[in-house]
Amino acid sequence: IDASLDGFNGVIFAYGQTGSGKTHSMMGSGDDIGIVPRMNAQLFDLLNEKKERDGCETLVTASYLEIYNEVIRDLLNPSEKQLKVREHPKLGIYVENLAELVVEEAGGIARLLDQGNKVKQVAATQMNERSSRSHS
Repeated sequence: IDASLDGFNGVIFAYGQTGSGKTHSMMGSGDDIGIVPRMNAQLFDLLNEKKERDGCETLVTASYLEIYNEVIRDLLNPSEKQLKVREHPKLGIYVENLAELVVEEAGGIARLLDQGNKVKQVAATQMNERSSRSHS
């Protein structure tokens, strides 16, 4: 989180067999908070500290996509439209037409994750009755 506030990009990638705990590790369940909600809370705590200390205003935006069978879908603005990855000489790599929503507090991110999770591709597997079929 500290490095991202200094301008560096970061990513967390969970890899493993179906049923091995990737979703639980990332999202948690009930009172057992996962990595993503913890990072979300820490991000907004640090931004609030920075605002109080330096008077610095920060704009936070959020997007949520899934990749399923090599098709990119916007989970915050679902449609049948297939999105495309593009590269801009100054802005870098981005997903064309992907919704980018302004978020002002940690609860806003949590609500967007819940909204996006409702439209993710899921299907039963032999190991998990409701397994995510996509990468999001």
